[in-house]
Amino acid sequence: DVDVAVVYDRPNSDDRITDLLWMVRVTTVCSPELWAQNQGKTMGELMAEQELLHVKLEGEPRGLLWATYARQCGVAIDTQRGLSFDTAISAMQYAAAGGGLALADVDMFAGEIARGELVAPFPEVFEDGFGYYLKFHAEDLADPVVAVFRNWMLARFSAQRPMTEETSRRTIGVNQP
Repeated sequence: DVDVAVVYDRPNSDDRITDLLWMVRVTTVCSPELWAQNQGKTMGELMAEQELLHVKLEGEPRGLLWATYARQCGVAIDTQRGLSFDTAISAMQYAAAGGGLALADVDMFAGEIARGELVAPFPEVFEDGFGYYLKFHAEDLADPVVAVFRNWMLARFSAQRPMTEETSRRTIGVNQP
């Protein structure tokens, strides 16, 4: 019985081998239409007026990611309000449909941002303290299938160059020096 998983979590240690695939960096996103209706507003105004879209995190308070992001941006808002989704993909789809503001992983949703399905109206990008990790039991490395899968996953994600601040700005459509 092999137990290999990709998990979204904070860095931690347990009895399993844990390989970091990437650390999550988030920015505020919304639909192009929602942004067109609200251009000129500050981040604080937009966040206070629009629905905040949350992704449920097991064992964590509802507004944790928005509270962390707002604090890093110096914005004081009620981060408990808004809708919660089971997956980030569902939250991004709802945001793209004009349902509110979401916090998007700039690496995971770079394609949606580049295609204009989502707009990142502000340049702020922050690590949220979470990452994606490959986890498995040490004894499972004796299985050649697990070893090959692990090597493939590590090669796949290490080949993706981490986004620099410059790359992030281009990806999210912000033209600042």
